Amino acid sequence: VSLNEKSSTVSSQYSKDVVCIDKDTYSVLQIFKSDPHPSVYKLHSGEKEGLSLYGILNCCRSKSGSKLLRQWFLRPTQDLAVLQRRQEVIVFFTSPRHSDILKTLQTSLRNFRNIPSLLRRMSLSNTKVTDWQSLYKTVCSALCIRDTVRNLPQSIQVFHDITEGFSDDLHNMCNLISRVVDFEASLEENRFTIKPNVDPAIDEKKRRMMGFQRTRELDNLLGDLHCDIRDMETAVMTQLQNTILESSPSLYQVLGLTAELDCLMAMSSASQEYSYTHPKLTNHREITVTQGRHPLLELCSPVYVANSFHSSESDGRIKIITGPNSSGKSIYLKQVGLIVFMALIGSDVPAKEAEIGLVDGIFTRMQSRESVSLGLSTFMIDLNQMAVALNS
Repeated sequence: VSLNEKSSTVSSQYSKDVVCIDKDTYSVLQIFKSDPHPSVYKLHSGEKEGLSLYGILNCCRSKSGSKLLRQWFLRPTQDLAVLQRRQEVIVFFTSPRHSDILKTLQTSLRNFRNIPSLLRRMSLSNTKVTDWQSLYKTVCSALCIRDTVRNLPQSIQVFHDITEGFSDDLHNMCNLISRVVDFEASLEENRFTIKPNVDPAIDEKKRRMMGFQRTRELDNLLGDLHCDIRDMETAVMTQLQNTILESSPSLYQVLGLTAELDCLMAMSSASQEYSYTHPKLTNHREITVTQGRHPLLELCSPVYVANSFHSSESDGRIKIITGPNSSGKSIYLKQVGLIVFMALIGSDVPAKEAEIGLVDGIFTRMQSRESVSLGLSTFMIDLNQMAVALNS
């Protein structure tokens, strides 16, 4: 979006590699679909993803992976290099030989927590005991992913980036947290507690406090020792927080790489579960789909008839589809649109074979989004949808 200071007008600008898709197309194709929460108590406070393309492809194990996958859905690309980068990982994980590796990596990704929120609380010195546990589990799981990916073909760019992008800061951070934080004692006392042999002064005060008899006469002295220990452990926690915050760029880089890996493994899992095929992407103005299927309808209908589609310069790019009511014309159109969309996010597609030429936009004129607030007739709304498709 750009703002012209002289005329005070707002105009939309799209990246040259981003495929232009309007909100009507997203709605018609059911790429996203929000359903109200089934709980009465959360009816107005939260929504869940309904039957949608995003819902069936989102097999991500981490929250960062789900967020990145949604961004891919909102910004499909026609950059062939980006799509090929994603496809080579999906091809690798859809091979039955690599199913154990897929499960191992997805198990590690389950331990990833919301690190940006955790680092934000850490910068405000508002860290909880569970935050230290979450950070430690995340860092250890990231190291497991790095060690696993190191043994995979480095000719695949994503694997190479993970191998090279996980710096030694990650290993140092894991060792530092493991050496300093006493998780068992922290949970018992509900505060940050350090392990023995970290600070000799703290160890000495703890020995003095444990050596006293539990009598009323020594209560004041014990109280002073207890406060001193807490203050000193808080100082150690502050030093540890500062060390981790200094390494936060490495953590964010790790999150970005693992989120991408999570998305690609999620699409690989969906491809295996729903028997999708690997599409061939080209720069030619041609779309060929052999025995294509609607990815959502086939999950709801016990019997589904696959349909093929072909469009090219030689055979014509405009198709006229005729048939009686309820014969499946709209489903056929949506099927083609969804298959092309899935190819433009790098996913496998529901078809026997598919060759997809990259496009710069997907538009529809199938559903009228009427509203009293628009002040437009249904016919004018339909014309506006056609105008967007023709002028974009």
